[in-house]
Amino acid sequence: MAERKFLAIFVIVGFIFAITFITILMLFLPAISHEKENLAYYKSTGLQIHNDLQGILQDAKSMLPSTADINLDDADEIMRFNINLSLIDDLAWIAEQEGANYEKLKLATSYEDANKYVKKELACSVMVQYILLLSMVFEDTGLALPEEELLAKYNETAEKLLQSQEKLKISDELLEGFREEFGLKVEEIKPEVEELFAGYVKHVASKFALANSTKNRERAYVEAKKILTIAQT
Repeated sequence: MAERKFLAIFVIVGFIFAITFITILMLFLPAISHEKENLAYYKSTGLQIHNDLQGILQDAKSMLPSTADINLDDADEIMRFNINLSLIDDLAWIAEQEGANYEKLKLATSYEDANKYVKKELACSVMVQYILLLSMVFEDTGLALPEEELLAKYNETAEKLLQSQEKLKISDELLEGFREEFGLKVEEIKPEVEELFAGYVKHVASKFALANSTKNRERAYVEAKKILTIAQT
């Protein structure tokens, strides 16, 4: 029950984070052409995103139970743990990307550099929303591990998608969905979002490969399910 609540809390936290960065977007993007010398403005925008994202990651880590507390005889509990651990790994990855970018933003001395790095910060905000939404797919499909035949099909399909990469790109429809749902002007940061999305796919692929190499069937299923969901969005 605690871990079920853990996932629900992320939805609430994600919503609060969305409101915060939507406000920033609405303020920032129209100002790009008007406040060309205001470095403090860009840096404060980056700081807000940095603090929000790092806070989400730390909250997530604090909620995850230790492996010693997991009942290895409870299949649902094991699956829940792997879903939550996968989410934390995703958040840690995006936090690492954002953190490295934020350090560059802090050192920026020109409008052009600050503008470039703030757009990447905003792209990180969009990706956080996507990661949180992606994790909710398991709320709909349940916690049961598929039968061997279906599990093998998931893995095979995921591997084929990773080989071609054709369907593992952020779609215009998804970007439009963010714009309509949250009022985001994502078209102004589309290249930054696309670059970050490609990096995220590589991250998920590496976790999928690691899970298979260590024969962690639950984690491999979680990552395969994410890959299939990415291809469908």
